[in-house]
Amino acid sequence: MKLLRNLLLLILPFVLSSSALAQGGTWKQITGFPGGGRYASVMFALGDTVYFGGGFAKKDFYSYLPSKGWKKLGDLPGVTISRGAASAFVIGGNAYIGMGQDRTAINTNLNDLCRYNSTTDKWTRMADCPGEGRDGQFAFVINDTAYIGGGVDISKAILTDFYSYDPKHDKWNSLTDLTSGPGGVFFPAPFAVGGYGYITTGSSISSEGTATWQYDPSNDSWITMANFPGEARQTAVSFVMNGKAYVGLGQAGYTTVYSNFFVYNAAKDEWDTAGFWPGANGLAWSSAVATSQGAIIGTGTDFQSAANGELWLLTPPGAGVATAYPLFNVATYPNPAHNKVRVDLPTAGAGYDIVLYNPIGARVKTATLDPSGFVDLSGLPSGIYDAVISSNSVRTTKRIVKE
Repeated sequence: MKLLRNLLLLILPFVLSSSALAQGGTWKQITGFPGGGRYASVMFALGDTVYFGGGFAKKDFYSYLPSKGWKKLGDLPGVTISRGAASAFVIGGNAYIGMGQDRTAINTNLNDLCRYNSTTDKWTRMADCPGEGRDGQFAFVINDTAYIGGGVDISKAILTDFYSYDPKHDKWNSLTDLTSGPGGVFFPAPFAVGGYGYITTGSSISSEGTATWQYDPSNDSWITMANFPGEARQTAVSFVMNGKAYVGLGQAGYTTVYSNFFVYNAAKDEWDTAGFWPGANGLAWSSAVATSQGAIIGTGTDFQSAANGELWLLTPPGAGVATAYPLFNVATYPNPAHNKVRVDLPTAGAGYDIVLYNPIGARVKTATLDPSGFVDLSGLPSGIYDAVISSNSVRTTKRIVKE
């Protein structure tokens, strides 16, 4: 026990410094979404207008602008019942969606691509992807070219084909098969930074992974990068803000959902922690997109209740947008602690909730603070925990060490 204490005291200053830098983002809930809970939906942004809809068993479609709220649009195209697990991308001011699954009496995986006209709220069918219909594929955009690959066919066989799409000429090109790089993977988290494409996490049927791969379009090749530092998962969300990629949420084994986020600095090939989803549970098959106002993230499933309908705005450090959840000063002591720790709040403890997460982002304890501010740690193993402390108007994250 003494050795553990010494080790924790040695690493704690570094951990706290890292956490403070990475977790400075704030969350504000977006209310009024009229479409209800859903998962595996599609989301994209044209300017600061966010377009969102579909999902498994859903094909309705909406727009959202902070100054105007939500607006119902025409349904997503090309499906009978739903378009779930589709891909969306924006090139040259035009939005495209494609692939995914139409969940009817006989499920159908799609290989189509449609372009959206936001002025007329109409869709135009473009050239179909030459590969099989699929869901769970990834897509990213580099220099006005979209890259799409992977996923599974309707029989759940993993696909390893990989394509580029040129919207100017409405033309698809076959690229080197993924077996020369990341191999067959479905539901990874894709993003593009600095002229390269990336995928991280995802599943290979037998298990989820943490590998990160970088794609170089100049020579059609993949190389491995630093592994995703969180628990292995699939169906995580991803988006890029301020030149950095954020990856979080997701699930493993179709039973465990995650709440944590991580941020990736591509220039340094380094990952860092980036806080936690503010909802009640972790989520899988959520949606996310970045705008100049911040990243809109939400909906999904936790495998325990009805599909989630919450949407939140995440404002990372430096974005300069006001939020209903400013950080506030909180002291925790003793820290390291044994069986209990006191949370010293700026006002009386009543009305404050605390949620503890272990190092892989799993929620291990939820409690409402009593006026004394003490939190019982007796049922937890020794280790480092992130504590999210919040009320209706304030929120902060502290690092707690249990000996």
